[in-house]
Amino acid sequence: MYKAIITDLDETLLNDQKEVSSQDIETIKRLREQGIRFVLSTGRPYSSTKELLQTLGMDEKEDEFVISFNGGAIQNTEGKLFSLSGMDYDLVNALFKIGKESGIGIHVYTTENTYVTDLDPDDIAHIQGRMAITDYGEEDLERIRDEHFVKILYSKSDMDYLKAFREKIRDYEDQLEVSYSSGRYLEMNKKGVSKGSGLLAFSKLLDIPKESIIAVGDNFNDLSMIQEAGLGIGVANANADIKDQFDFILESTNNENPITEIAGKFIEEQEA
Repeated sequence: MYKAIITDLDETLLNDQKEVSSQDIETIKRLREQGIRFVLSTGRPYSSTKELLQTLGMDEKEDEFVISFNGGAIQNTEGKLFSLSGMDYDLVNALFKIGKESGIGIHVYTTENTYVTDLDPDDIAHIQGRMAITDYGEEDLERIRDEHFVKILYSKSDMDYLKAFREKIRDYEDQLEVSYSSGRYLEMNKKGVSKGSGLLAFSKLLDIPKESIIAVGDNFNDLSMIQEAGLGIGVANANADIKDQFDFILESTNNENPITEIAGKFIEEQEA
């Protein structure tokens, strides 16, 4: 029997209006009342999930959890931090300088802030409503070196460009976990840090076997948790290049109540 659902947010749980459908909200509430854990797993910072947690009735809870920064941190919804896998300043600064020299959009994630530079209008529109950002105009990260770095990414709504751009970080790849998301991001975490490692850490923290966990996602940065989970599910709008790596593809897109479909097919069906 499945005991937890861990889900990606953007293009998975959230619809194109950046909301959870009313039907899925009711389903999530019902599952939680039945003792099924519901966990958000996102590449974004924990702070960006607060409004969503309130919508789901999961905020300010000692026993509700969020996996953030692509597995870089786990904390409960009271804000207590249980794990943090940060990145070395010199490494992040080197990657930042590579991006600056190329003029590509950059996001730098610390536990304190999300700094951005050289974003195009499309990226700014994509971020709106998802998280707070701080414009950063420096040529290096010296001014903020005392913050705790967790993730850095390059932004360009052209996946072919991003895949070619990856060659520029070849000398650092042995120190990095690299993935793609949202059709616009080349994401970099500390080596070994991923949504999959976050799922395993959550599994250990709550003593829930990974075989009892359903993971739900849509893109490359979700694959590690899809592969670690007992059941890895993709929404119908999942990236076509990786659909064959999910255990099951829903009929529902992110706009069509995916959690309700999962509950009906894989949880409530078991209890009938």
